[in-house]
Formats: sequence, C-alpha cells, structure tokens
Amino acid sequence: MSRKQRFVRFLLDNGILTFGRFVTRSGRVCPYFLNTANSFLGSRLRELGRFFAEGIREAFPAPDAVCALTGRDVPLAAATAMAMAETGADAGYLFRSEESGAFIGAPVFDGQRIVLVSDVVPSGHRLLDQIQLLRRTARVEIVGLIVAADRQEKGVGEKSELAESAKNVGIDICALVTLDDIIMTLSDAGEAGDETLDALRSYRAEYCR
Repeated sequence: MSRKQRFVRFLLDNGILTFGRFVTRSGRVCPYFLNTANSFLGSRLRELGRFFAEGIREAFPAPDAVCALTGRDVPLAAATAMAMAETGADAGYLFRSEESGAFIGAPVFDGQRIVLVSDVVPSGHRLLDQIQLLRRTARVEIVGLIVAADRQEKGVGEKSELAESAKNVGIDICALVTLDDIIMTLSDAGEAGDETLDALRSYRAEYCR
C-alpha cells in the first residue's frame, strides 16, 4: 500500500474524512469534509505527525524548523517535529501568538530553513502574511508549505487554487493527497457506495481542475 493510500485509510478510519452534504464558506455544497481536529487523541495526532514528517522528508528535506500556519495547526506542527525527530531529523517547531503576533517556540534566525504546515490550503492573504512576518523577523528561507489534502478546486484563472497560491506567494506547496487520490483509493478498495463515489466524481468534474 502506497503512502497516499495509507494516508487516505488513516483519514477514513479516524473520522477525519467524512462524506455527506457539507456547505463550504462560499456556499457550495461539497460531498466530503476533511477535519484534522478529529485527530484529538494522542495516538491519532502522533500518526498524523508521522505522515506529515514523511511528506516533508520527500518534498522539503532537512528543514531547521516546522511552523504552524494558523492557531489550529499548532498541535500538527508539534507532532510533525516530534515525528521528524524519530527519524533523526531534529527540527524545532514554532507558531505565531494570536495576542502579540510574535513567534513562540523555536527561535527564528538568519539562514534558517522553515517549512510551514497546515491542514488545508489557506487563503493567499493569510499565507503571504505569515511568510512576510517570518522574513521581517530574520533572513529565513521558507522552503515550502505542506498540507493534508489538495481539493483541486478551480482558482480564478486556469490553474487550481493550490497552484495559484503557490505562484502568488512564490513557494512550493505540497499536499499529502489530492481529491483524485481519495476517489481512486475508495474505488480500488470497494468501500464507498456508488452514491458517494458518484457525488465525488460529479464534484470533481464541475468544480476542480
């Protein structure tokens, strides 16, 4: 079983990926919902961190620190750093205080290689704001952003939202899985019913690149 298949299996088994009718912030009805807050048990969070550490090892090797993109990503950043340490890559972790705006955790210093982590692809404004603040703090290198899933939804232009975000802020963005990976894993495993798969495929055809 590939890493992507194992990750989709983990999301399903722990109620992080669910199916139904969910209304997005834009008012669109989506047939699935990804909520990493459901990794509230220590065992789940540990495993989630290991998946992110594996993704970082493949896409952004040897960072000095892992930085949470938002407040809800702080446990994820800590779990990822701990998982990296298990394989000998002892990186720090840090996050931005919502009160003071200062970074807490690993010190930020010149030449530091930082990878950002988040559960979902963030808004371009939020991502750019975090990058700019880090670069104002010290002459750091933002090596990239890693997220749990790429929804592959259409952006404003010809590219997907993820691809547009990466271009706008000038960094690489890596997703552990895509919507296509989710559909393929469900189809191959024969676990999801025809109605669920049909809904996912219809959503993919209408709203995604």
